[in-house]
Amino acid sequence: MCVKKIGIMTLRRKILLLGVLALGSLGIIFAQHLTEDLRWRTLLQDLTTVIQRAEGLSNVVHAFQNERGRSAAHLGAGDDHLLGALRAQWSQTDKAIAALPQSPLDMTTLATIRAQSATR
Repeated sequence: MCVKKIGIMTLRRKILLLGVLALGSLGIIFAQHLTEDLRWRTLLQDLTTVIQRAEGLSNVVHAFQNERGRSAAHLGAGDDHLLGALRAQWSQTDKAIAALPQSPLDMTTLATIRAQSATR
């Protein structure tokens, strides 16, 4: 039935129909490309966020490792001459934790552990 209607259309209407079909196809292709571009943009933003958080967590882990080493040195020294360095490292660790956007660490537990380490 549609083929009969196309057959009786004038040449001008056939050309217009062809143009509308071409523009519609281009619109669909454009929409698909736009959707794909937005998907990639979202993926890259998520990846950037993960990388930034990983960097912050890496800094915290590094600070904790330094703190662990200084704690061991302080506890093994037998006197308090390394306590100043340990307290300075505590400050560095606290700064690394504070730099995290959302700190998952319980600071009261950390304070208890530090107090035990300082008093031996």
